[in-house]
Amino acid sequence: MSDFQSIGNQFVQHYYTTIDTNRAGLASLYSAESMLSFEGEQFLGTESIMGKLNGLPSMQHVASSFDFQPTVNNGIIAFVTGQLSIDNGPAMNYT
Repeated sequence: MSDFQSIGNQFVQHYYTTIDTNRAGLASLYSAESMLSFEGEQFLGTESIMGKLNGLPSMQHVASSFDFQPTVNNGIIAFVTGQLSIDNGPAMNYT
């Protein structure tokens, strides 16, 4: 995949803008085989993932660094770091 950097950047911008402003808009990114791992729990499938995401408090992300790597079958691994504020609280680092 020759354009994985551009695709990765577009995905990260879309994902963090959407999770901060319109979480329901993320549903189309997941499938029945998708899995979210969150603080030791796993959520399988769109409905389960969206249930978890919709139950989280209000958040604001500021992504500061992105690293992308292509995988087999045209996948992309994204590693993102930045700062996260929950319910307008103080910013904390995230990966």
